[in-house]
Amino acid sequence: MDLAAFLEPGLYPVFLLDSDGGFEPWGHLLRRPGRAATFLASARRQADEALLLSVVLPGFRLLPDGSLRPARGATAPICLAGAVSSCRVWAEKELFVLKLKNLARVID
Repeated sequence: MDLAAFLEPGLYPVFLLDSDGGFEPWGHLLRRPGRAATFLASARRQADEALLLSVVLPGFRLLPDGSLRPARGATAPICLAGAVSSCRVWAEKELFVLKLKNLARVID
């Protein structure tokens, strides 16, 4: 799934769905012009660890069929599943940069 194809540049909050993390973001999705979307996490993750994530997308409305429609002032949470392919330290920001493989949107 190429998130960079439809996301505006910016920083999007990401929530880990299979934890008791509450309402604090687990990490962020960073979208920079001309680059792939990058997941930033506050803790190290192991290779091949499966993650179930929720990304909150501003400027979209989630329709009953699971599709997204641009809508000013709206927000839409989408659920993503993937496995960690690599995790490296971004020491300057005290964060971890994750690459995810088999990233797919989960629609229930």
